[in-house]
Amino acid sequence: MNALLGKVFLEQFDECISVTSEMAPHSIAMADVIVLGLSPGEISICHPFLHARKKNSLILGIYEGNHKPQFDDLPLCFKNIIFINRTEPVSRIKKKIFHGWESCRTQSILPHHWKCHDCKHKTLSPQQINVATHYYRGDKAEQIAGIMHISVKTVFTHKRMIMGKFDIHSDYELFTLLKVMKALNNNTPDFLEAERELKRA
Repeated sequence: MNALLGKVFLEQFDECISVTSEMAPHSIAMADVIVLGLSPGEISICHPFLHARKKNSLILGIYEGNHKPQFDDLPLCFKNIIFINRTEPVSRIKKKIFHGWESCRTQSILPHHWKCHDCKHKTLSPQQINVATHYYRGDKAEQIAGIMHISVKTVFTHKRMIMGKFDIHSDYELFTLLKVMKALNNNTPDFLEAERELKRA
């Protein structure tokens, strides 16, 4: 991808650019283009490291499968994103990059400073955090119901609400999203705290 980006920018814009897929604040702050591999649902959560990005930087969100991420109510950190499917032809990818870069150069989309509470990123409710934490640990619905003193039906209702909120469609996608949320330690610090409490118990 980096080689393709270098070629596109030299051919189309006669520019050398800085590209990163390393998610460290110093790399993000220097990059003109940020390449992210996106799991299902990941586009809806806060990515704190992106706060360091340049005002007119471009994000390329690489995804797999037929389920394209939605543009509705993107978090502020994902403004200026172009979604690219791994199976798209190179000619289409080049066009998307060209139009995305032109848009970044002509618009001032990102605010100079933004706060997460002003953002439309999605979070889990306290009860959803508890259910999600148990699923992440590998507990079955019956076990979760017993631990939380709720019915199995209620556990499945919470699971369905979580999956609907983040537009995910399988247990694998749910686990992958929970793993990303834990790694980011972003908008759901209680998720990590709940897991620590469960390990102490």
